[in-house]
Amino acid sequence: MSRRLTAYVSRDFDQPDGAVVRVTASTPSVDRYGDIVDQSWQLDPYRANPVVLWGHDASELPIGRALSVGVEGGSLVADIELDTGSARGSEVLRLVRAGVLSTVSVGWLPGRSTPRSTLDEHDARRGASGYVHEDNELLEISFVSVPGNAGATVQRDIADLPALVAEAVAAYLDAQPGAARPSTPSRNWREMSLTDCAGLTVADLESDHE
Repeated sequence: MSRRLTAYVSRDFDQPDGAVVRVTASTPSVDRYGDIVDQSWQLDPYRANPVVLWGHDASELPIGRALSVGVEGGSLVADIELDTGSARGSEVLRLVRAGVLSTVSVGWLPGRSTPRSTLDEHDARRGASGYVHEDNELLEISFVSVPGNAGATVQRDIADLPALVAEAVAAYLDAQPGAARPSTPSRNWREMSLTDCAGLTVADLESDHE
């Protein structure tokens, strides 16, 4: 029987067409089933058929593919290219970029499963219930609406900085009393580099407000 585990999405606006998102597809934390999925994945079968689905529905056509997948920093990470030529793939991308959809889930076949209650008392993974699953085969990655991991959330990383700066600038200008935001600001905030952003001052913001 295959299992599913919900994890995290990290938006990446630097990719071509904005159609590639990096996701943390699995972590070694305790899931809502009380289980721990060890990050000792069998990935070769998935790399041969790196399908990305909506809601684990294998009866429908894929909405994308994983360009890369591997364990990084103790978690399973994948770069997913969504199929913007399909209605579902395009809609999923829109929702991810809007922050409305922010979780993914993996379908997998358990390899070796050990009851957590039988682990050594000094093993941090020990628990009253659930299993530790190891050497699992990854079958698919899906975007999902309802997370199985209570802490699942969009992870804003450095690639999001220009968008965050744009939001902050808009909020700053809107908060200034007695004046409207300029219709044509002197800077294209969303295209600023990290170096540009690091050099900003309040005076810079005010110059776009005047």
